[in-house]
Amino acid sequence: MVEGSSEDGHTLERMLIDLIVAKTGIAMGLYERGNGREQLTITEKSWGAFRPFCQEVRRSPERRKKCDEDHLRRAAEIRTECTRLCHAGLYNCELPILLEDSLTVTLMGGQVRIQDKALDDAARKRFDSFARECNLSPQEKQELYRLWADIAPIPRETLESEIFGALREVRNLYLQYWRQKVMFQQNVEDIAHEFLIQVQALVAKCENLYMDMCGIPNTRKQFKLCVQDIMGGLTKLDVIVQNHLESYLQAPSFTKEPIGPVIHESINLYTPEASQKGVTFNVNLELIDNKSPMIEMSRPHLIYAFHNLIQNAVKYSFSGAPERKRWIDVEGWIENGNYFVSIQNFGVGIEEEELEKIFEKGYQGKHTKTERRTGSGCGLYYVKRVIDMHHGEICVSSKDCSSGWLTTFKIKLPFEQPRGEVGGSL
Repeated sequence: MVEGSSEDGHTLERMLIDLIVAKTGIAMGLYERGNGREQLTITEKSWGAFRPFCQEVRRSPERRKKCDEDHLRRAAEIRTECTRLCHAGLYNCELPILLEDSLTVTLMGGQVRIQDKALDDAARKRFDSFARECNLSPQEKQELYRLWADIAPIPRETLESEIFGALREVRNLYLQYWRQKVMFQQNVEDIAHEFLIQVQALVAKCENLYMDMCGIPNTRKQFKLCVQDIMGGLTKLDVIVQNHLESYLQAPSFTKEPIGPVIHESINLYTPEASQKGVTFNVNLELIDNKSPMIEMSRPHLIYAFHNLIQNAVKYSFSGAPERKRWIDVEGWIENGNYFVSIQNFGVGIEEEELEKIFEKGYQGKHTKTERRTGSGCGLYYVKRVIDMHHGEICVSSKDCSSGWLTTFKIKLPFEQPRGEVGGSL
């Protein structure tokens, strides 16, 4: 299915198409897909360069839909440069663009007949088949055939030098832009990620300081208010960085990676903070042939998700003491062709009626306020988006154990992403 109007498109793609159409007069379209989304970009300038035959065919909403479906089908099948017949009887030059070894963009252009009797006969037969499929009246078929016959056949050499030449020019410009975009985005993501980690660590330290102060008699009220102000300012910074993730999470790039190092990176990051609270980690991750299982993942996004879950487990755990052990259990196992991870801690809990709401943007549990735990209420919302992006599942349970709550987050991740929905930046 085509998403939205087939004349919609992103600014850069429209500029590239308009540039080449103005230079060559060749009509062309650009087809993008990824994460279950398909987009056809045809600009007004390119539409103006369409053959009168194609414009007439697309004037009918039903026929236009058939055109779009035919183009998208061929765009999904292509693996090398080629020339193929469209469903209405004209030849298009087709050129794929591979981004990180995944086909996500196809360029098409031409709308021509070719100076070759066998090829032109095949094109005429395709037109007749199209006329039958669309139930054209004799008058409609006669008019469309006249427009089709008015297209002068061109030599094969012209296909190569002019049409494929124009498509390659768009491809080269698109790849240059895409590489620059990936580099810029990676730099921004790295900075935001590091900044977020530091902010969250400072928030946790302020919370611990505030709780310690609340337990000390005669602590000056102004001092407590000062710490609260610092916590509030850091929380605002946390929200600013979290908001950046709205655009960040739109650009997954999937590769096969071991899951173990992703989880251990998060555990190692928050072990010092856990130690200060007297909380220990118990980690048990199932291996395959003594190696961490390989999962198709967008690694930066999955790292963010586990950072958030592990940090929450530390943050909401009650402090331990020599006579009162506190722990966080992290387990990973293989089941029914998926990899499962559970993260369990003892501390601040989640009421049963909140279990679904906890993944809503901006929602904070009731007990977080009474236990003086701050936050933006966005973390678990983004975690769920990352897991959804990986075609996985996440759920939570929380059980009141009189002296605290036993809370467990369970994540299911497929070893491989569905074909046709894995790719680079959208």
